[in-house]
Amino acid sequence: QGCRIIQNLITSLDQKLIVQSTSTSPPNTLPKIRSWSAHEHDLMTHVIPTLYNTFSEFDEESSAVLQNFFTAYSVAVRQTIATTTRTLLQQGEQQQQPQQQQ
Repeated sequence: QGCRIIQNLITSLDQKLIVQSTSTSPPNTLPKIRSWSAHEHDLMTHVIPTLYNTFSEFDEESSAVLQNFFTAYSVAVRQTIATTTRTLLQQGEQQQQPQQQQ
């Protein structure tokens, strides 16, 4: 059950970070997460409280695995934010919005 909770947390984070491409999704759809502070807010208000309220404690190995995961995930978030910012600066948000509404 604990593994399922962690999987759900990661899925929730991924939905904000990764744009799922489908045959009906417009090209150049931007991720929902646009700032580092939004990511930190999500961690502090959703992820950490859920972990804290669900598990009484973690063993050293589990703690290390989670810490390494969230460290690597933070790098991915920063990369996504940088890419999104670069796209918006190059193409402009107005050009992106009509494509997203289709």
